[in-house]
Amino acid sequence: MDSMCPVCNGFTAMQATCPACNQMIQDAGRLSDLFGKYSPYRPIDALKQTNGIAHDLDDRTCVHVGWCPACREEFLYHIGEWTGIDPAWHTIE
Repeated sequence: MDSMCPVCNGFTAMQATCPACNQMIQDAGRLSDLFGKYSPYRPIDALKQTNGIAHDLDDRTCVHVGWCPACREEFLYHIGEWTGIDPAWHTIE
């Protein structure tokens, strides 16, 4: 089953607050994009098998880094992916 992250694809914004100060955090992007210079170009499901985060492939989550500008801290957030996406929905005939 195909899935996609609504935050990575710009359909929604990450809506999360800092656990320390309760301020809105900023999305600093997908964690797996920080693994190396070619990691943004690797298949997402392949990265999920080697990223050391348990169950994100099975649970269909996309792990993002959240940044709190007030605390100057980073946090990991699991974004639920949308599943059942038809990859042909964007095909132009």
